[in-house]
Amino acid sequence: MKTRYLLLICLLPWLVAEADDGSDLRLLSDAEADAIVRAEVAARADREAARPFNRIEFDVLETREVSREGRTNLIMNRVTPPDLPPVPQEEADPYARFSEEELEVARDYGLSLAALAYLQRTDYLENVTLFLSATIYDREITRLRWQNAEGRTFTVHSNIDFNYLRGVRGFEAGDGKTYYTLMMGIGEAGVAANESHLPPPGTLDSENVGYVVSAESTFLPTREDLVPIDALHAWYQENEERLKIEHQRRGALNAAWVRHRAANPPEERPAVINFWPVEPPRR
Repeated sequence: MKTRYLLLICLLPWLVAEADDGSDLRLLSDAEADAIVRAEVAARADREAARPFNRIEFDVLETREVSREGRTNLIMNRVTPPDLPPVPQEEADPYARFSEEELEVARDYGLSLAALAYLQRTDYLENVTLFLSATIYDREITRLRWQNAEGRTFTVHSNIDFNYLRGVRGFEAGDGKTYYTLMMGIGEAGVAANESHLPPPGTLDSENVGYVVSAESTFLPTREDLVPIDALHAWYQENEERLKIEHQRRGALNAAWVRHRAANPPEERPAVINFWPVEPPRR
């Protein structure tokens, strides 16, 4: 078996999710966004109704109410031990999605299922965590700051509107070797109040994706220091249309949720906790 290596910096739940290729993405109208929200609300209601605990009739022995600011916030019911439905068992084989080679890698390196799923998704690429601080000026220029392994801080100005990168968890570099996990803080500011910190007009290419090294950098980045920034810009250029559509869809769905909550204000009702004593196991 060909040996492959992976640097696992961090394994989070969203790293295990399947990637969406965005091939069927399109702009979302307000009516479509409202329909998606209504469908999600209905699906949530169905899931809630299907929960086993919501189908149990409890025999309440004692009730205690907890009130704050003039209203009841919590109801605690002591109940007789109910007949609980059996916990559904997982029928699918959790290892079925992995090849024999991948399972062999997992055994060799003692990897969990989550780590193995991450390996599968990133195709055994080296994982590098890229920490970026991004300030977007009037959606025209983005000031990027990052550090290299020696702790030196660098600054560049990019012509990418990094609002389109909100929600991006990571990307695969074009070298076929590296997957960048993106950790990014994003803020916004105005150009007029920050002209002295920005490159002169015309410095950045208005037609092609690119960046310039900022004159305020304490250290000039080397070619190696700029590798992740080059990879990010190349990846953005390749996926620009999809990223812009995803950004529009997020905005449309957020606005639809605002409209839904305004039209359907949540009913204020206390939380209910049903509890019963559990006999300790006999020795």
